This record gives sequence, C-alpha cells and structure tokens, in this order.
Amino acid sequence: MLILIVAGIPVPVLYHVDSVTSTFYMEEILDSQTVRNYIINIQKLHPDDANTILTPLAKKIGTMLGRMHKGKVIHGDLTTSNMLLRGEPEFLDIVLIDFGLSFSEGLPEDKGVDLYVFERALLSTHPNTEPLFAVMLEAYQLANQKEAADVIAKLEEVRMRGRKRTMVG
Repeated sequence: MLILIVAGIPVPVLYHVDSVTSTFYMEEILDSQTVRNYIINIQKLHPDDANTILTPLAKKIGTMLGRMHKGKVIHGDLTTSNMLLRGEPEFLDIVLIDFGLSFSEGLPEDKGVDLYVFERALLSTHPNTEPLFAVMLEAYQLANQKEAADVIAKLEEVRMRGRKRTMVG
C-alpha cells in the first residue's frame, strides 16, 4: 500500500503507466468494500441509529481529507464510491481511489469545492446524513487547523453559488 507521501493518505500502488495505450496498472485492494456500500448497509440494518454507528467513520474521513488538503492535494471527485474500507469495517482502514481529476494546489477555493463535491455526493447518495457531514467537517478542522477557517469560508461561498444556480434554474 502506497501512502500519498505528502499527505499520509493510503492509496493503491501504481505499478505501470503505458502512455501509448493510456493504460495504467495498479494494486487491487482485496477484502474491501466502498464506503458507499458500507453506509447503505448500515442505514438498512440500523435505520434508527445509523448516524451514531457511522460517526467514527465520518471523523476518520474528515481527518483524512484534512490531511490530504494540508498536503495541497485536491481529489476532484470525492464520493463515498471513491473510498474503500479495507478489511474489517470497524478498523476504519480507508483507502482513497480514483485520482483521475486530482491536482496539487494550495488554494482554499479548490479545497472548498472539493468539500462541496463530497457534501453533495454524500447527501444525495445517503439520505439524512447531514449530521455526519458536520462531524466530518469538525474532524477536518482539527486535522487542518492552519487553513481550515479559510477553506470552510470558501465552502460556504461555494454552497451559496450552488443555491443560486438551483434557484435560477
């Protein structure tokens, strides 16, 4: 397992890139499930206390995203389908995948957009998870204290732009 060196984020090992055929070969993450499927299963099995059960996962995701952004990495497609839980879910061993839209940047705007994409993906795929996103943001702030306030302010700006677009059509 390769660790995204700057940010300390687990990602699959990239073995080979063939630029002629636009093909890459990477590590297969065995014994894993997407965070998306895990959340859906918890919501089905425990409808009344799913958010309580999922709170440690939300904290872990927030910490990981805070570290990733602190390392100036923007994922570009943060969804629960692009996060794998490896091994037993209670160990919260998360691996980030699909960095096809990623780039390296330090701007709070880009980080705010990254968080907004994740928020929209989380809330549209997993109903009633607003409290989990709030927990994730708290953990994000702890992991990225130096710039978290600026990133959260940009997240709020991006949210407002998104609401205006929804209202206008």
